[in-house]
Amino acid sequence: MTPFPLLEISYITKTFHTKRGSYTALKDSVLNIRQGEFVSLIGHSGCGKSTLLSIVAGLTSPTTGGVIMEGKEVDEAILLSDKIAMMTNGPEATIAEVVKVDLPRPRDRMTIIHHPNYGPLRAQILSFLQKLNPRV
Repeated sequence: MTPFPLLEISYITKTFHTKRGSYTALKDSVLNIRQGEFVSLIGHSGCGKSTLLSIVAGLTSPTTGGVIMEGKEVDEAILLSDKIAMMTNGPEATIAEVVKVDLPRPRDRMTIIHHPNYGPLRAQILSFLQKLNPRV
């Protein structure tokens, strides 16, 4: 068993701004999933299941918090990097793909999550990591 979760949902909050004011769909959601675990996400209609899954999939960004996959904080890598080298699993690991982070500098977390390149870039990285562990 790895010392860290395969997927870590770390204090995710998602607030939507509507004509009627702010609506917080998720607040400080925390969940750790280890390799081999099967997890079901259940709840009534409108409780935030789809919102949480959209954040994990990289289709939307959290207002606060983050998703860490295999000990890698994807959002932090995007914030800090000009390129992200994604490696295969070992033994005999290699750099499988290098992704250029085409986002303007200086970068501020709350600004880049709204940049049109951010969502597709985040989804590409999460998809790569998922391919390495398809059993999840």
